[in-house]
Amino acid sequence: MCLPIIGLVMSVAGTFATAFMQSAMAKQQAAIEQRQLKTEIENEKLKAMADTNDRLESFRRDEASNRAALSALGFDNQSYEQGVEPFNRKVVSRDVRSIEFNAGQEIGRKKYEIKVAGWRAKSTARSGFIEAGASAAGQVGSYLINNTGGGNSTFQGK
Repeated sequence: MCLPIIGLVMSVAGTFATAFMQSAMAKQQAAIEQRQLKTEIENEKLKAMADTNDRLESFRRDEASNRAALSALGFDNQSYEQGVEPFNRKVVSRDVRSIEFNAGQEIGRKKYEIKVAGWRAKSTARSGFIEAGASAAGQVGSYLINNTGGGNSTFQGK
């Protein structure tokens, strides 16, 4: 009678140990994924800053080139400053906002993925423990039926 109980205890313990291992592995995987996504967020921020700086530098070069060309041709820079330059500044401003918007969208998506990774790990852990509990209950029920005469129900179908 004692050996079946020891076997049952060992089996239930093994079931829960497996659930703990699966939970730990899911949490570790989520932590790795979250670190990677955080690195990608920082890279996206750096890329947006670099793209913004490149666009502003391009604007400055174009403005200097345009002013030099106008001066070489003998035109007055005042009309350029009143007409073309404000338009070019608006275009550059729109470009910079677009870069920032796109980076913000990507960063937001990655932040959401970080949360999803955490939720996935918790869900995996919970389902593992639910499965372990169900398995343990089945093992205990099976033990009770097979080893305590529980298979001979008092219900005789009458």
